[in-house]
This record gives sequence, C-alpha cells and structure tokens, in this order.
Amino acid sequence: MMQNHRSAFLSVILFSVLAGLVMPPRPAAASTIEERIGRLESELAELKELLKQQQQAQAEHSTGETSAEEAETNDFRAELYGFARLDASYDTGALQTGNIALWACAGGSDDGKWNISANASRLGLKLHGPDSKTMKLSGRVELDFLGGGAENQSNPRLRHAYATLSWPKHGLSLLAGQTWDLHSALIPPVSDPALLWGAGNTGMRHPQLRITRKFDLQENGRLEGAIALARSIGENNDAAESYNTDPGEDADLPVLQARLAYIKPLQSGQQLTIGVSGHYGEEEWDITPTGQSIDVPSWSCIAELGIPLSRTLALQGELFTGTNLDDHAGGIFQGVSTNGSTAREIRSSGGWGAFVWQATAHTRLSFGGGIDNPRDGDLADGDRCENRALFTALRTALTPHLVLGAQVAHWKTRYLGGDDAGVLRTQSSLSYLF
Repeated sequence: MMQNHRSAFLSVILFSVLAGLVMPPRPAAASTIEERIGRLESELAELKELLKQQQQAQAEHSTGETSAEEAETNDFRAELYGFARLDASYDTGALQTGNIALWACAGGSDDGKWNISANASRLGLKLHGPDSKTMKLSGRVELDFLGGGAENQSNPRLRHAYATLSWPKHGLSLLAGQTWDLHSALIPPVSDPALLWGAGNTGMRHPQLRITRKFDLQENGRLEGAIALARSIGENNDAAESYNTDPGEDADLPVLQARLAYIKPLQSGQQLTIGVSGHYGEEEWDITPTGQSIDVPSWSCIAELGIPLSRTLALQGELFTGTNLDDHAGGIFQGVSTNGSTAREIRSSGGWGAFVWQATAHTRLSFGGGIDNPRDGDLADGDRCENRALFTALRTALTPHLVLGAQVAHWKTRYLGGDDAGVLRTQSSLSYLF
C-alpha cells in the first residue's frame, strides 16, 4: 500500500516537471516586474541601514562608550556555607575558658573538667558580583556561636563581614569590613578553635579598611604587599573605671597594620611563604577624673615562615615581639599594667611552630607547640608570666562532608610569684560541612 502511494506521488512530480518543460513560458506582466524591483530596492536600503548601525555600535564599544548594563558581566549570587560541629574534651585541670583552651588556671591543676559544646558551629554567606569588565565584587558574612551566653543558648559572634573590590589586571584589591588582621597571617594546624592564642599565635579580627597589591614574578612566585587601618579595642581601665571605659576608642588614630610576603606555589600543591608583618597603634588612658591622660603604644613585629620539606611534609611557624598585645592575643592577653595613677605597656615575645604531615589525600597529622613570654619586670605579682603548649592534632575527612578532628595538648602556665599550673587536654570534634 505504501509503495502504491509513493509511486503515485512520484508520477505526479514527474508529470509536473515534463509539463513545465513542454509548455512554453508565459511572459510576465510589466507591472509585476516593476513591483519586484521596487521591493528589492527597499530591502537593500534596509540592509544598508542595519549594517551602518552595527558599525557604529562596534565603534562605540571599542572606545569604551558602553552603558552600565552592558558593562556588567555577571549577576549577583550568594553561596551558603558552614558546618555543624560538636566538640568534646577532657582536661586534667582547669583551663581558661573550658570550651576553648587559652591558659592553665592558677591553682586548678588537679581540678579535672569535661566539656561538650556545639558553639564552634559556623554559618556564612559568600557573596559574588555583579562584576564589571575590569572590576570583580565579592564579600562574606560569617558567624559562629562563641559569643558567650548559656551553653545551650549561646550568643552568635560576628567573625567576618566585608566587601572586596578587586582589579585582577592590576593585582589590586580593596577590602572594607571586619576580617583577620594583616599581621600574623598564618594559622596554626590545631583542632582547638582558640588557635594557640595567648600561647605564641597573635592576631585577631578587627573592622578595617585594607589595600592589597600583588606583584606577579612569573615562575618565581609573587610578592604581596598590604596596608590597613583598623579599629583599636582597649582593655578596661581598672584604675579609673568611672571616667574611662575604652582606651582604644579614645585614641587619636586607628591602628596601622602592614604585611609584605613572598609566596611561591610548588608543583607538589604546597607553597613556600616568607613574610614579615606588624602593627602600630595607641591607647589613651585617663589617669585623673579631670581628663589628664597618657598615650600607651601598642606594636608588634612578626616573622612568618612556611617551608615545604617534601611532597607531604611542611614546616610552618611565626615569631613575634611587641608591646600591649592583649587586643591581638599576645602577652597571654595582658596589655597594660596599672598601678594607681600610672599605666605601663607589657612587653612580650614568643611564637609557634609545627610540622604538618599530609599522610593521605584525606588525613593530616600535625606536631608542634607555642610559647608566649611577657617580660617579668612589666608585670605585677600573680600575673601570667609564661604560657606554653605542646600539641599533636589529627584531621581526617571521613567523607567530603564529614570531618573528624582529634588533639592531645599539654598546657603549662607560670604565674609571677606563684605556683605553675599544668593541664593535659584531650579533645575531639565531628563536623558536618555544607
């Protein structure tokens, strides 16, 4: 049946072709030809006008005369991230503050304690765009729950909140908001959320305005230079609480931070880092109710080093020295010593170091320690005059979204004119990343 239809269809086509060949063509009417010519001329004129408009648009684009809408290349988007984390620890003595480790408490070496906390859980948003042809816009807002309060009703704590404008072609960026300090840029490879603060690692997070410039050295790596103006936060003035609450706020100038680092990525996936950083600021301490005050300086100088020793082993560490470092996690969180109507900055030195072994693609093992050693002559009896920590830390990814951490650390804190305190701390954590 199908073949019969096809045969009939082909027969009709063949008959039509033969008829067209046999029958002589009929002359077209003159009016029909003139109409076709007119339509063709009209279409040609439209094509010429369209080509002219395209050429003008290309010329404007080449000279940069584009609208703001045309300049934007990406839409705004926000990316949710964070982790839900449970920490559990047992201490053979009392540690400040319990959930995190800062120093061993005086007289508490035999006072064993255990802690279970979810306060280190973290929630954040990464912000992207819209970008322009020359500038990229990004930002971040991040919280955790180590802001105090009841253990099962903890307060949120702001970690990061900033915007970054970057010009990749020029290696230049501008950051405005709160994030890590410029100085002491390396992070110790520990499981404890306190990151060896008060035991050799300095630097916190502050509101700041930062400018960074990167200089590409091709195969030899790059240089990074940055400066920032940051908020100063002073400790309470115990000698004059009724008329002076924040010596940092009373300072005439913000804190100046700076960092210069040489960074070279290696074929092993690690990178060589050699840097120097520091800060300078002042606190204004009122010493009489009538407004008489003195300026107490705060400064630091830090050397940073990260050296790959093999494809899987690296050495990391920092050394610091400075004065009045309590706002920057130095001096065992002691910045100014007050005696009646006088205030004197506390000088301190120390650092931290660690070997980091990437045992497998999913498992990292670290060994290291840190020390913070304030100068005894700047302290009063009973003040913390030395703080040491030795640690072994393990981090392994059970799955891409489930991470197990464990750490054993020994803390020893000396007190001027008093007994030493020593505590052994074992802790573990389980984090669900998203």
